Amino acid sequence: MRLKVEVKEGHPIPERSNSNDTGIDISVLSIEKKDDFYLCDMGIKLDIDYGFYCEILARSSLIKHGFILSNGAGVIDTDYKKDIFVPLIYVGKLWGPDCADKLIGKRIAQIIVKRVEVVELEIVDKLEPSYRGGFGSTGL
Repeated sequence: MRLKVEVKEGHPIPERSNSNDTGIDISVLSIEKKDDFYLCDMGIKLDIDYGFYCEILARSSLIKHGFILSNGAGVIDTDYKKDIFVPLIYVGKLWGPDCADKLIGKRIAQIIVKRVEVVELEIVDKLEPSYRGGFGSTGL
């Protein structure tokens, strides 16, 4: 599998921090403030081979700056070839809510490539009962 990446001129090329890392780190090119979140242009486009998709996940160090991905993870399908954006929410107290510009040029997210597993849905009238309780039944 080969992942083709178009990088905007002058922007850092996505790369792994270590040769055996799963994630390919990507950096922020620019940030636009929306009403309740920040939209980070990652300065790249992807061309993903058929049978694969990419997940965009936060790098673990992102929370040190008080930010989290607003949607937890992004899924990039093989037919999406436009700019990659990462939405962030500020939850910290370190810098204040208008500090997102400090992330420009920083590696805040990572690309994880995964194989697509196509499933066939079977609609049933009722599922077999489970011994498990409901949502949150096993506690923390």
